[in-house]
Amino acid sequence: MRTTEGRVPWECVLGALAVAGSAALLARVGFGGVQRFTYFVSGSLALQGWSKAGDYAVFFGGVAAFCAAFAALSSLGRRLERAGAGGGLEYLLAVAVVPALFWLGGQVLWPNVAPWLLTSSGLAVLGVAGACALAMMRHPVVDADVLVDLGGGALTCVALGMASGVALAAGYDRLLADVPGLAGPLAGHLMRFGGAAAALAAGATLCIPARGTRTAAGRIGALLVAVQIPLPLMYLIIIPLPWRAGGVLHAYPVDWSLHVFIGVLVVATYADLVRAARRLRREGGGAMSAVSPLCVCAALFLIKATGSVIPFLERSDYHSGEQLLPWWMFRNFGALPYVDHAPVRGLVTYLNMMLADLFGDGTTHTFFLARNIQAALFLMMSYPLLCAAMGGVPAAVALTLLPLNGLARIHLLLTLGLCVLVLTFRRGRMAMWLVGWVAVGTALVLVAPGQGGLLVLASMPLGAVALWRAVREERRALGVALCVGLAVAAILAFATPLGRMVFGAVRYGFENAQVNDVANSLPWEYTFGGTELRVAPGLWELIRCSFIFVPLVAFVALWRFWGSERWERVALVAGPVGLLMLLFVIRAAGRIGAGMSRPGAVSVWAMALLLPLVLFAGRRGRPAAALLVAYAFFAGIIGMYYLNGKVSEASMPAVHFMVREMTAPLHSGAEIGVERLGLFHLKGREDRAARHMERLRLVGELLGHMLRPGETYFDMTNHNAHYFLFERRVPTAIPAVYNMPHPQQQRRAVAALAADPPPLVLAEADNELHNAGTAALRAHLTYRHVLRGYVPFVWNGLVFMVRPDVLDRVRGLPGMDAAEVDAAHGPMNAERGLVLLDGVFHQRNLAALPASWGASSASLDRLMRRVCALDMPETGVADLVREGDGWRVSGPAPRVRLDLPRDAPLSGAEAGLLTLSVSSAAFGPKARLEVAWGDAQAEGFEFEARGECYIVPLDASPRWLLAGRCPSLEFRLHGVPVGAMVRFADAALFQRTSVDCR
Repeated sequence: MRTTEGRVPWECVLGALAVAGSAALLARVGFGGVQRFTYFVSGSLALQGWSKAGDYAVFFGGVAAFCAAFAALSSLGRRLERAGAGGGLEYLLAVAVVPALFWLGGQVLWPNVAPWLLTSSGLAVLGVAGACALAMMRHPVVDADVLVDLGGGALTCVALGMASGVALAAGYDRLLADVPGLAGPLAGHLMRFGGAAAALAAGATLCIPARGTRTAAGRIGALLVAVQIPLPLMYLIIIPLPWRAGGVLHAYPVDWSLHVFIGVLVVATYADLVRAARRLRREGGGAMSAVSPLCVCAALFLIKATGSVIPFLERSDYHSGEQLLPWWMFRNFGALPYVDHAPVRGLVTYLNMMLADLFGDGTTHTFFLARNIQAALFLMMSYPLLCAAMGGVPAAVALTLLPLNGLARIHLLLTLGLCVLVLTFRRGRMAMWLVGWVAVGTALVLVAPGQGGLLVLASMPLGAVALWRAVREERRALGVALCVGLAVAAILAFATPLGRMVFGAVRYGFENAQVNDVANSLPWEYTFGGTELRVAPGLWELIRCSFIFVPLVAFVALWRFWGSERWERVALVAGPVGLLMLLFVIRAAGRIGAGMSRPGAVSVWAMALLLPLVLFAGRRGRPAAALLVAYAFFAGIIGMYYLNGKVSEASMPAVHFMVREMTAPLHSGAEIGVERLGLFHLKGREDRAARHMERLRLVGELLGHMLRPGETYFDMTNHNAHYFLFERRVPTAIPAVYNMPHPQQQRRAVAALAADPPPLVLAEADNELHNAGTAALRAHLTYRHVLRGYVPFVWNGLVFMVRPDVLDRVRGLPGMDAAEVDAAHGPMNAERGLVLLDGVFHQRNLAALPASWGASSASLDRLMRRVCALDMPETGVADLVREGDGWRVSGPAPRVRLDLPRDAPLSGAEAGLLTLSVSSAAFGPKARLEVAWGDAQAEGFEFEARGECYIVPLDASPRWLLAGRCPSLEFRLHGVPVGAMVRFADAALFQRTSVDCR
């Protein structure tokens, strides 16, 4: 703390503002009673029973509190400055106002942020001031580090004391209470009592005179050890509470192994606490050396854990299938990751069902159990490593802000990998570091091929520097490391499945990188400001895309320390982090959607975890107070998007001690023949949920009738979870056709289906198409293979397709006409089959797809080959008059016939793409083009008239693809005014080259 003449100490201003805010809130509550009237006056106050006393108290109380707090803090700061410990108060005040900064940042997005955050900061500021004053009066404080140790130890005692109160309530509720789930009020009381008791104990400890600072630190350290004793019991809230339905309690079917697992967590945390206590006693370190990292993880677990969830039926079988299938396929069929099964979100998707299998009954009923287990594991794995990289306080703030679900788990693992690389690089031994770099990079690529691959690219400059240094200084060690590394890699690659897994992961990431943005993204302009929150659109976009500020901060840090002795330490972190965020523009901006979407998820990660790495990882000693304040505020803006609900008074800590009451009817998977659903209730719109249940019942009944034990089917509905729910092996590496837009992925799927053709294909059952169109457009080769090898039928609204050699099984379906089955190949049934296929695959309205592909004809030219040109005879023109090199529209229905060469008969399967150049100055927003080859609606496509060149996927129509001979085409114009000039050119049929190389 610098109190030079004329300078206002900013940390005292922040601390005084926190105290003033707390005083204003308390004054509003304390003075907001009944209004006192001195005259018989009628007005809104009297008529409504309102009071104005609290309003005045807020203003006067806040101003008075600020003035008093600022004067006291400034005076204390001057005294500490004269004693050489001013920087200690500056840092402690910065730590104390962190909750208030969260509250302030949260106001940007949320109208109501938990006010206790502001109150706790005010109390923390007063506590810091009191601790520093006592430390000065009673102990020979000589520098800022000792002050930070004593004051920080006292502040930590209070924070951990509050968490310990909740941990005691968890121990009572889960172990001793006759009926669990009733300790919510007790938890709140114990949390407040624990904090107050710890504050009094810390104050009393500091009041005791000590002969030296080491003795004072030892006393605060001993108090810290005592305060942490209950904390390991916090993990007991992993045990799920029952829920009540119809007056009956229903419990999660957890296995005894869950209690063993929790016991291991508790024992490991106690062991770490014992280690911290021994370190304090033997080494005589500071008070903060008594803090156990695993006990801090237990305290953080209170915020990161979720309350017990009543099992419900997931709305989307596509998204739930992403989590359900990977582990189930591995456990039941030995499907290797990236070889036999491609997990869409990497290896982290194996965790949910693995934990549900280990600690539950393996149904979707216990799927929700895995959330808190994962939160505990990720905290225990990450906090100690983050502490080593950036310091204890920034690490705690980072993990508080970062949600531990979805993509955040992948981002956290990437950060931990980067921390390992940075920390080991500082130790030297570049030859060994290069071996570790390859190992860490390989592991991260397996965890998440796309994101892990980007981290490997971002860390390549470190690899280049390490290789250069190893060649110059460690040639012998480099040679040994190279030989040993190659030998180990060869053994792992050829003697274990690891080699195939790594190859598959790299291939999967590379293929997805080629098509990810065009296959799954939306333009930013169509989602701009798309949020349910009341915030200005421009500000919202700035917040959810704030990840882009991290490389800017990294560049400033590199520039700031260029040429100084600290530059290498700063560059070691700022370089990879800045480069990583620039590379992540492809993934974040490439998947912009409504709400937070991918940019928001990346921004939370960048602001919560990567920004403190850049700010603090290059520093020695405690973080700079000003940087800590700036980080907490700016990261808190976007971090509170997820954290606000966690810290609200209604959800913490009572949510962990709440037996939920279910008002909706309780269902069982057994009642619809789907045992793996377990117990559940319907969520969302009742009609949709009921239709969902009915669809599962019908699909299960169909598969039960059509398939023999050990047989499987191919699901083209994108309902990934079907395979898990009906316990049928996934026949292809990628379960959903939506997730195989790349031609190579489709080829492998076709090869797998051809090698072991399933007897049944489920083609239509409320398909989840998302934004990609039907399988004919999204996964054309797969659609093409199925269409030519299977016969379609409909049963109870489900469209399914069977191999011709198993048609006899269709007769056994209830209500199926045997005569219809017998005539499945006959001419009488051909039209009925085409009608079914049209309903599933044909998407008549192609919107702007032909124009979009046509505008990219130069880059798509390598993916198609010319089959033949199309003639445009004069006799095949209607409502068009030739005029110069174009045609003038002369009637309401202009059209042109495109004839194939008579000497070259073609089938629909031989020429699937139509290219055509059509241009007109009269094309407006309502102008549309149509390609048709018959009278039926299914015999043609409509699309928007924009641009000049068009590529129309005729083979996306089952009628065209299955046509024995290509008919003549008719090109029609809609919404073009009479008198407009239109030019036609270059009409030709092409074939996809991907069809040739199957």
